[in-house]
Amino acid sequence: MDQERFVKELTEMVGQVPEKVEVLSLQQPTLDDVERRMQRLLGLVGERTGTQPERHDLVREQDRSVFRLPLGARLVGYHASGAVKFTSGLRPMEKLIGAERDPQELLDVIRPVAELLDLPSWAGTEGELQFERLWQIKACAAHREGSRAETVVCRATGAFRHVIRGLPVWGPASAVVQVGGDSAIDTISIVTRATGEVVDASQPIQPAEGAQLVVRQLSGLIPEAGRQFMDTATPISFRFGYVSLPKRVQQRFLAPAYVAEVRTEGEESMRYLAAVSATEKEFLPLPRVGEMPAIAVRRE
Repeated sequence: MDQERFVKELTEMVGQVPEKVEVLSLQQPTLDDVERRMQRLLGLVGERTGTQPERHDLVREQDRSVFRLPLGARLVGYHASGAVKFTSGLRPMEKLIGAERDPQELLDVIRPVAELLDLPSWAGTEGELQFERLWQIKACAAHREGSRAETVVCRATGAFRHVIRGLPVWGPASAVVQVGGDSAIDTISIVTRATGEVVDASQPIQPAEGAQLVVRQLSGLIPEAGRQFMDTATPISFRFGYVSLPKRVQQRFLAPAYVAEVRTEGEESMRYLAAVSATEKEFLPLPRVGEMPAIAVRRE
């Protein structure tokens, strides 16, 4: 695909961009803040999972705090971001959901846990957590003679996106609820950062300019010898909003950005995620494509 067409396709994907956008400061969590969030999450899920809040061993590591809990469960809090992750200790083939179901039925399995967590309260006074997508983890067995058993659903996973002042916060899923049969909790992850004051408000750059910045990042990547990146690239999405860095990384500001997802074809299909600042002044040091490995994608 030539560069002009690539930029045009990206630009058409982004939708409406506000005339003015605010940059927000982020509250840096203290160690006590992180462990209070951990205690709160444990208080919400403890009775349901048999892991009572008062029964845990606390281990403080360099960048995280860990609650070691009964029955193989654990709860981790990340000092840089305040993100928390609970795993209940369910074994992979324990508490299966069973035969394949309609997606709406799987959402009904997730909903009781989402309500138990009181997800809106984790989004802050100016934000909300909106349901984004559903994943399924399935399993199937085959006999050596070729016969196959019925596929079973092991886990249903709901992903939620943090939205602040009407803008989504792109990055890792802001909240993940993964459950087994009878809404048994497998994993809970919450990655929402607390916002502070408005530090700037300005007109964002145009989508076409953001797409050009994405192209500059990607054009230096060559997936196969003798071929340019654009020869094999296909745009998947191009979004505008805030960006949250990985949970192990400190972040001072919540700043607007354009985020592009691109797939390449070749000997192995790869997906790349590129994020570029949507303001003339860069408030947030965004990692460039190539600093982290791309994701191999299974062919359809």
